[in-house]
Amino acid sequence: MFKQMTVREKMFTVIIATALILFTVSILMFTGVYDDLIFLRKVQGNTEPVSPAAIDRLTIAAQESFEVKEKFQTVDILEEHKQYANAEKVLNNILETDSASKSKQEIKIAKEGIILRLARNSFKAGWTDKSVAGYEQYLAMVPEDYDVQGEFAGVLLTAGRKDDSIAQYQKLTQIEADQVQWWVSLASAATSGYDGNAEDKQKYLVIARDALDKALSLEESPHIYNKLAQLSYWQDKPNQALEYLRKNPLPDLTEPKSCIVFAAAITSGAKHTKEEAAYVTALAGKVLALPDSSSELLGALARAMSQLKKTPLAINLFEKMVANHPSDQNIRLELANLLHNTGNYAQAEKHYEVLFEATKGPR
Repeated sequence: MFKQMTVREKMFTVIIATALILFTVSILMFTGVYDDLIFLRKVQGNTEPVSPAAIDRLTIAAQESFEVKEKFQTVDILEEHKQYANAEKVLNNILETDSASKSKQEIKIAKEGIILRLARNSFKAGWTDKSVAGYEQYLAMVPEDYDVQGEFAGVLLTAGRKDDSIAQYQKLTQIEADQVQWWVSLASAATSGYDGNAEDKQKYLVIARDALDKALSLEESPHIYNKLAQLSYWQDKPNQALEYLRKNPLPDLTEPKSCIVFAAAITSGAKHTKEEAAYVTALAGKVLALPDSSSELLGALARAMSQLKKTPLAINLFEKMVANHPSDQNIRLELANLLHNTGNYAQAEKHYEVLFEATKGPR
């Protein structure tokens, strides 16, 4: 059609199109939308330093003039820079300014998504009560979103509502009984913050055991076997713990929890092979050579070495623990008793004297 126009008509059409483009750009620049979009692109491309002033400008711009897509991109940037209050402002602005031109169904979907985004933003910010309320609001609208139900169970656990988290996971195991992840997550929630001295520990161990047994019936995996080994150790069943660990290759130092259970099972008198004794001894030597290791791992290996009559190695491991935590009297007492029981009386006396001085308290 353009080819059929006369030269004058073509020139007129080009002039009109150019005028419309210039008019549109002028309107955008006048309203600030153009500047805001250019600013957003600069921030996204890391060509604009994200200073506190830039964060404020980005937040205000998103509230005032951005389209929904750009506003969500702004939320991404604000969350990345831990500006959660600013991100909440933008999200609330989106929530309050649904376009009347959209259908009710579209607005409903948009609203649900924004409420979920607000809940997640609150969780990142550490506002657990607000986050829980947001998840509850979202799930009341979309109860069949099981992934978010699982996410919510994790939020409840983080918020210190262990029993509520367990109930949420139990609900999911009833809805999707063939999903291994819900059974394993239920077990993890039940044993979260495990305290061997707690009066109700048995209740949680039973929940975890039943969940892991169900998970194992659905899928055999190293992860499940490791969890069952840990649980068996907590239930004072070292032989069973070792049997579960044997389902997997021997743990190395990339799996410290499994190494701890492996060493603790041997310490507790589990029937082990010469090869397993040699392996845990080798682990102890490797840990001793590392510049930094957790006290839990050092302690488990030290006690295993004591059980295996590898006294010099056990002493060295305990000494490393004392060096790392000189004020921990329980560790020092273990070392002193080991030294005393193995005839190292002079060395034991030094540690007993330190403990005796500590019991005197301030003068």
